[in-house]
Amino acid sequence: MKIVELMGGLGNQMFQYAFGKALEQKYNEKVLYDNFWFNEVKDTTKEGVVREYGLDLFSINPNFATKEQIEPYISKNKLKRMWLKLLGCGGKYVREYKNPQYNSEYLKIKGNAYYKGYFQCPKYFENIADEIRKDFTFPPISVDDAFNQKWLKRFSECENPVFIHLRRGDYKNLAGWLLPLEYYQKAVAEIKKHVKNPTFFVFGSECDDYIKNEFDVGAPFEIIGEENARNREDWKDIVLMMHCKHAIIANSTFSWWAAWLSDTDGRTIIAPIPFTVNDEILPDNWIRIKR
Repeated sequence: MKIVELMGGLGNQMFQYAFGKALEQKYNEKVLYDNFWFNEVKDTTKEGVVREYGLDLFSINPNFATKEQIEPYISKNKLKRMWLKLLGCGGKYVREYKNPQYNSEYLKIKGNAYYKGYFQCPKYFENIADEIRKDFTFPPISVDDAFNQKWLKRFSECENPVFIHLRRGDYKNLAGWLLPLEYYQKAVAEIKKHVKNPTFFVFGSECDDYIKNEFDVGAPFEIIGEENARNREDWKDIVLMMHCKHAIIANSTFSWWAAWLSDTDGRTIIAPIPFTVNDEILPDNWIRIKR
């Protein structure tokens, strides 16, 4: 039995799910997911946000572990863990945080194991990429959703719509995570080298004032706004981004998935390096710009 913990925002949960699917493919057995993280009381003083389980957006049916199944790995009582291990419960505990880079050994652990981490590298699931893209099929935008239908129509009117994603809100509290304006200016210039007649659309929550007053990237752009975020339907922004032909992503798994899920031939995707602490998250065909 292998168990993968789910935690963090939607983008992180998608990576953890995809990692679990890679384990399933390799060992031909169902992987269980630990979703108890979302039931705990969170200390939000660091990030300033509360995360919710989000994989129920998709038509997938993860198998969730019970408290009894995860107890041998996470119990704070060391003697209890040792006793359960003697009884044949539990197994290897894999904690990724100290080394967030891709590690092929994680996929080679035989027997019982519990995985705690983000596993943010497409190399883990490159052999099942088509299956992952199918699993992460978002619900369609309702025809009655005037706000998002307006933008879908607007994209269709453009020869080459390009999305630009900003993440600022919670990143303001994390040293070194905010991307400088220079990154976006260089990214826009790079897009112009590769894309004919680009039209830029800016996405980002908790940063409307910044975008309106300070975000000068050397090209005109249209602001999507924060309607979806206010309605707690952030996933619709991912759907909108996926309908753009090209991308300038932030150092965020949110826009990473928007770009990766719709990555096709002829698509120009620009990403910042360093991304966070792991540049292996970026596919080889994406253009990397030093921030």
